[in-house]
Amino acid sequence: MKVAILGCGPAGLIAAHAAVESGHDVSIFSLKSKSRTFGAQYLHEPIYGVSPETPEMEIHVVKLGTKEGYALNVYGSRDADVSWDKFEDGPTPGWDLAAAYDKLWALYEGLVIHKPLTMPVIRSIEILHDVVFSTIPAKILCEVWEHEFVAQPIWVLHGPTSEPQQWNVMYYNGLPLNGFGSWYRYSVIRGYQSWEYSPKQVPRYLEGTPVMKGLQIIDGLKPLYTDCDCRPNIIRLGRFGKWNKHAFTHHSWNEVIRALQ
Repeated sequence: MKVAILGCGPAGLIAAHAAVESGHDVSIFSLKSKSRTFGAQYLHEPIYGVSPETPEMEIHVVKLGTKEGYALNVYGSRDADVSWDKFEDGPTPGWDLAAAYDKLWALYEGLVIHKPLTMPVIRSIEILHDVVFSTIPAKILCEVWEHEFVAQPIWVLHGPTSEPQQWNVMYYNGLPLNGFGSWYRYSVIRGYQSWEYSPKQVPRYLEGTPVMKGLQIIDGLKPLYTDCDCRPNIIRLGRFGKWNKHAFTHHSWNEVIRALQ
């Protein structure tokens, strides 16, 4: 079959890898630019033929306080849907996302067709291919102004640690917020740290201080859910493709394999 992938980020290239390994004719459509991957990002499962079977790292999960407190810190509601129960306290395995993406880029850069993905272009891709998978933001596929794309604004402070770190750790903060500037999640993975804040807790007072030296700020969005059902024949993958925070990068592999069976 002729398979099209929209997007060439990690989820897109994992999808392309799954389709190629399944024996299909694959084309990737995207602005041909390699996505940035930060040190605090990692894969929860290995990618066949790219990642080693054994974990490349161990992340120690530490949960402070309660699930309800964590939901309150992130979304301002104790009843909000959060990932608190997805991980137990203690070690959890991980794989190097940046290394996997580098290998995938080397394998499939030649399949990436540089093209702005406007709606007319997407319609023509649908016509010319048997199956289309999309990892681009779901809003791009939407043709109805009334559809909702609910997202949580986030503020991330990230960068290399100033001192060597022996342990990979991820803290979930479910304690009552203690004044302005409290974080809800903090990780140090392979010497790279990431502080995550909800908009109400943005520590702007840190700007220009020694704490900020060597660190970067991201004002971003965490997609939550959408009621958009436009382009129903396109299979959406990834967090932004599905517009769902529970979609992980590695899910693209199994979802493509299942769809092509």
